Amino acid sequence: MKSRRIRGVVSVLGAFRAVCAAEKVARNGRKVHADAKSAGLLSCLASRSRALCALGLMLLMAVHLVPTALGAESVASEITAMPVGTKIEVRLKNKRRMSGITGQVSSVGFALVDSGKVEHQIAFDDVDSVKTINAKSHVTRNVLIGVGVGAVVVVGITAAVVVHAAKTRGF
Repeated sequence: MKSRRIRGVVSVLGAFRAVCAAEKVARNGRKVHADAKSAGLLSCLASRSRALCALGLMLLMAVHLVPTALGAESVASEITAMPVGTKIEVRLKNKRRMSGITGQVSSVGFALVDSGKVEHQIAFDDVDSVKTINAKSHVTRNVLIGVGVGAVVVVGITAAVVVHAAKTRGF
C-alpha cells in the first residue's frame, strides 16, 4: 500500500515537472537542456507555490479520508463482531480507559466485566475507541531471533576460516 502511495506521488511530481518544462518551452520557443530543466523546475515550483499548497492539502485530505471511504467500522459493529469473552480495552469519550472481558451485547450497548468481576454497562455512544488485548507470548519471536543470531555467527566464522585458509595457501 505504501509503495502505491509513493509511486502516485512520484507520478504526480513527474507530471508537474513535465507541465513546467512544457510551459518553459512555450515561453522560450526552444527546447530546454536537462540542466536547464532542473533549474526551470525550481523556478516553476517557486512560482506555483499556491498550486503546490493546494495539491499538498488535497493529498493530505485524501490520505485521511481513505480509511473512511474504505468502510472503517463503527464501534458498535466492532464490538458486535467480537465473541463474548474477548479481552478489550475501551477508551470512553470522557477520556477514561477501561479494560476487561466483553459480556452480553445489546442494540444500545454492551457489558464489560473488569478484573474484579464487576460488570459495567457501557453505551456505544459513550465509546471513543476499542482495541483487543492480545496476551501473546514472544517465544516464537525470541527463538527466531536466536536462530538468526546463531546463523550470522556461523556464517561469520565460516567466512573467517575460508579467508584464513586462502591466505595461507597463497590464493
